[in-house]
Amino acid sequence: MNGMMLLRADGGAGIGSGHVMRCLALAQAWQDAGGAVALVSAGLSDELRHRLAQEHMTLLDLDEVPGSSQDAEATAQHALRAGAEWVVADGYGFGAQYQRVIKEAGLKLLVLDDYGHAEYYYADVVLNQNLDADRSLYQACEPTTRLLLGTTYALLRREFLRQANRPRSIPEIARHVLVNFGGSDPRDMAARTILAIQGIEDPVFETTIVTGDDGLRSRLSALAEDGPQRIEVLGHVSEMPELMADADLAVAAAGGSSWERALLKLPSLVVIAADNQRPVARALDHAGAAIVLGWWHDVSEAALAASIRDAAMNAPLRRRQSEAAGRLVDGMGAGRVVQILVGEDEP
Repeated sequence: MNGMMLLRADGGAGIGSGHVMRCLALAQAWQDAGGAVALVSAGLSDELRHRLAQEHMTLLDLDEVPGSSQDAEATAQHALRAGAEWVVADGYGFGAQYQRVIKEAGLKLLVLDDYGHAEYYYADVVLNQNLDADRSLYQACEPTTRLLLGTTYALLRREFLRQANRPRSIPEIARHVLVNFGGSDPRDMAARTILAIQGIEDPVFETTIVTGDDGLRSRLSALAEDGPQRIEVLGHVSEMPELMADADLAVAAAGGSSWERALLKLPSLVVIAADNQRPVARALDHAGAAIVLGWWHDVSEAALAASIRDAAMNAPLRRRQSEAAGRLVDGMGAGRVVQILVGEDEP
């Protein structure tokens, strides 16, 4: 195969990097199958631009308002000029009208979705990788629309797959804590977590905070210096799989990175930081694969500190979590999706 896949996703300050990085996982699998990839994006951050250039992707800037009909028309034109076999749209602004424009241009369309946000789905394929994804979310769709539902199709980048077979040890006390609330952390949960951890005198942790915002990193670093715990704040890391593999416990949002942590069997405390994370949190809780602390606004520093300490001291609980998480994801989702797109896996 040597066809072109055109991705349409945005990432940067405020919106975070989740949509783009999820698309990157699919792009890597498409490239591994011999294809080429281009990304159309509006306001892509410099950090993401650099990362995607390293992945040998063609980057195309979009000046139109994201999600508008002008956006759809410009994206369709980019795809036609590139001779794209597939257009992939990942974002909450790509609703029914957007999809219709792409399809009326004669293009094949895959929509990455999390909770059935569109009034109607014109896409050829809709992918919802969440554990509780259900057909009832997509009753309003074309008769020919194919639904790919559940973590069987979870899109995980190849760097996570390299760590997947690494044995997961569960120490009696979890001392290595990884904190990640996304690139922009609009709820400021990383700062709240730092204050919570600094309020714990025993055990002593080695905590790593990961953020993608330089200004936030500076503020968090200053906050981390005040207290008895050892806290390091990192920004724009490329070694997230290694950090997850080395950690004993994660404190994070219930977003798409939940499936990365699940693949690496990392015990987690998760906070619901956005409405679209509620189904993920509910599914993780039902599976016993994470401790769900609740809606971000309701998670106090004291409650967070108590939860972190309790989980750190409870090895049997973390062992059960790790085993349950490992049953959710096998890491082969992106490859399965590519097989479907090229017709090697018939419905």
